[in-house]
Amino acid sequence: MPEPGAGRDAAPQDSLRRPILIAERDYSVSASIGISHYPEHGDQPEVLQQHADTAMYHAKFNGKNGFQVFTREINAQLRERVELMGDLRQALDREEFRLEYQPQVLADGELVCFEALLRWDHPTQGLISPARFIPIAEETGLVVPIGKWVLEQACHQLAVWRGAGYENLRMAVNVSTLQFERQDWVQTISDVLQASGLPPSALELELTETVVMKNCKHATERLGQLRELGISTAIDDFGTGYSSLSYISRLPVHSLKIDRSFIHGMTDDPDKTSIVSSIISLGHALRMEVVAEGVETEAQSQLLRLLRCDQIQGYLVSRPLPGEAMETWLKSIEGSGAGNSPRQVS
Repeated sequence: MPEPGAGRDAAPQDSLRRPILIAERDYSVSASIGISHYPEHGDQPEVLQQHADTAMYHAKFNGKNGFQVFTREINAQLRERVELMGDLRQALDREEFRLEYQPQVLADGELVCFEALLRWDHPTQGLISPARFIPIAEETGLVVPIGKWVLEQACHQLAVWRGAGYENLRMAVNVSTLQFERQDWVQTISDVLQASGLPPSALELELTETVVMKNCKHATERLGQLRELGISTAIDDFGTGYSSLSYISRLPVHSLKIDRSFIHGMTDDPDKTSIVSSIISLGHALRMEVVAEGVETEAQSQLLRLLRCDQIQGYLVSRPLPGEAMETWLKSIEGSGAGNSPRQVS
């Protein structure tokens, strides 16, 4: 028997993958298989079937089209996941979500944008990482109403700040695959902007390489619609996906955000510096602005300035903060003069 979770090209899946000809068109299916052993995993048929079912769902959660042998650890993980899924369905109604904001600044320190970051304060588990609950939200479709809530809250907060004198600030909001693919998504964005009183130029939407490369033709059309509305777009975590440069060059995108994994340790790693330099050159060649995420040290900031990176974001500027705390931060960096003066971050 192969190791648990291994063997994604095993014979059962290979047989199922073979195309089926129906009405002169080829169709193919995939399978997620769960396996339980007698008597290790149970001595009753219903118990063995239940455990095989549990293993099958684990195989689906791990990317589908594979197989998994049941283990006690899998059973515990799945139970935890199901419980978290149930809690997530109620989190929005219970007002357990909140937003934090992290600033982006130009190379000279001028504040230009905030990124809205979602947080979940679970009533018993405390703060839950987005890495745990966002995949579940994607799988269940809950990411659509949650994403709309994030957009509404972020736009409302920006409208408050702009009304207080920070007229030129923008807000960046992350977009999921399901949101991006919905036919009513652009209209939803337009409605939220209208309700908040913000101009389209005040909003920037961030998409990962995976989202835009899933269906390049659709992505090009959708991004074109956003550009026509005057909404900026950015490719987030750039460098970690598998984007084709030929497609990237055609996308009507305003900026690239270099993934923090390249920024971390770049001052001591010539290879990382070369990669970052190449991404910056690529972005500029495509007439895009380039933002470096995860900037934590002054040495990183200085090197990025030498490489002509347009903007930086990270703990060096500020940690993500709730709205009220960010207002205090804004006042602390505000220079002398009128409310329209540039904000310099020291």
